[in-house]
Amino acid sequence: MVAFESDRYFQVWSLGHSHDALMLRSNPSWVDNSTTRIEICAWHVEALMIKPRMQGLRIARAAGDEHEAACRRFGIEADAGSLFLLETQGFTGFLVSGIPQWREAVRELGDPSLFAFRVPDIEQDEGRTEETASVVTVANID
Repeated sequence: MVAFESDRYFQVWSLGHSHDALMLRSNPSWVDNSTTRIEICAWHVEALMIKPRMQGLRIARAAGDEHEAACRRFGIEADAGSLFLLETQGFTGFLVSGIPQWREAVRELGDPSLFAFRVPDIEQDEGRTEETASVVTVANID
């Protein structure tokens, strides 16, 4: 079952040690007339094989026979429900992680991540203010 699909350009934006988080991002682009940013974030990443840049992206949870076949094909072990297949331009990779989430909103390139959590006391103490997008689409990839 396809959980997320887009024909936009995505790239690996970050792979961090904090919560073993992977972030994929599609920024607004004049090429496809997009005005929103899409971010896909997965936490507790145990294994992955993806391209750093992807034109078009399809993410589906591997289940049943597909799960077993993918584990054999890639030589990995993954609990049921934690293996996601990522397809782009004839390439199929994988992600073993918690359930990825995606968010979409109007954002500029330099704006904070859609997954940035605001800490009002710290921001007030540092004299910073942060505008948030007026509309943010949030969903689990499931």
